[in-house]
Amino acid sequence: MLLIYTLIFITGTICGSFAVCYGWRFANSYSIIYSRSFCEKCHTQLKKIYLIPIIGFLIQGGRCTTCHSSISIVSLIVEFFFGSYFLLLSFLTTNAENFIFVTLLSLWALLLALQDFYSLTVSSYLLCFGSFFFLLQNLFKIQNHFVDWPFILLFLISLAIFTSFKFLGLGDVIYLGFLFFILGFYDTLYIIMIGSSCAGIYHLFAQEKKIAFIPFLSFGLFLLLIYQESSLY
Repeated sequence: MLLIYTLIFITGTICGSFAVCYGWRFANSYSIIYSRSFCEKCHTQLKKIYLIPIIGFLIQGGRCTTCHSSISIVSLIVEFFFGSYFLLLSFLTTNAENFIFVTLLSLWALLLALQDFYSLTVSSYLLCFGSFFFLLQNLFKIQNHFVDWPFILLFLISLAIFTSFKFLGLGDVIYLGFLFFILGFYDTLYIIMIGSSCAGIYHLFAQEKKIAFIPFLSFGLFLLLIYQESSLY
C-alpha cells in the first residue's frame, strides 16, 4: 500500500507541475507541446533532473543554475499541495471510479485556475469542453440538479449583471454555471462563499486592482470535494 500511496502522491505532483507550466505558457503564448521546459528569465533549456516535481526546485536551490535568477515558488507550492491533495483523496474515496472522476475534475479546475492566475483569462476550449465532459460523466446526478433550475437561472443572471460592472469576468460566470449543473446549486453556493471569502482576504492584503477569481473558486471546490469524500468515508 505504501508504494501505491507514493505513486498517487507523485502523480499529483506531476499534475500540479504540468498545470503550472500550462498556465504560464498559456499566458505567454508558448506551445505546451513543441518546446521543452526552460528558465523563464534566460530561456535556457532545463536538464531532465530539474523537471522532477519538488526535487528539481530543491536541487537548484530555488534559482536557475545558468542565470541565477530566482525561480517562482508557485510551482513548488502547487506541486506539493496537489500531491498531498491526491493522497488525501485516495484515503477518503471509497471506490476507484469516483477517485478518477474527482481527481480529473480537480485537475481541470487547477488548469483553469492557473490560466486565470497568470493571465486573468481562461481558454474557452478548456472551459467548455471540460465542462461538457464532466456533465456527460455525471449525467445521472445532473438530472436531480435540474429541480433547482429556477434558482440557478436567477443566480446566473445576477452574476451576469456583476460582469457588466466588471466585478466578475464572463469566464467566472460560465465556470460557476457549469459547476451548478455538475455539483448542484447548494454545493456551488458553498464554493462561492469559500472563494469569495478567500479572495476578499487576499485582496485586502495584496492591494491589487484586479485579481483572478477562478483560483479561489477552485480552492473552494477542492475543499468541498474533500468534505464530500470524508462524509462518505
